[in-house]
Amino acid sequence: MAQLMDHVNLLKGNSQAEIESACKKYLRQHPNKRPTPGALLELVGEGQSSGPVTRGNRQKLSIDERQKLIDVLMTAKHWLVEYPHLRNHAIQTLEYWGEPYELPEGAKK
Repeated sequence: MAQLMDHVNLLKGNSQAEIESACKKYLRQHPNKRPTPGALLELVGEGQSSGPVTRGNRQKLSIDERQKLIDVLMTAKHWLVEYPHLRNHAIQTLEYWGEPYELPEGAKK
């Protein structure tokens, strides 16, 4: 069950349609193998436009980088509440990665 949750966390930044498309593409290339989350991430990231970066692209991260990103986002959410002097940095980080957050009651953005 823990491995399944790891896979879900790695792929959760992608839409269902993106994951389905990557699965189909993988199975066309490797009909006798099951796709790994890493293989799907590589396929999902293919064909992404390279316009101006206003948001982080989780699809371009390796599995290890995605695991680190989860830690960074959890830290940013902690800073949001516990360290007002780091709140702006936390907000920028969360917004860059498209991560939802709630400000503490009475806090200003």
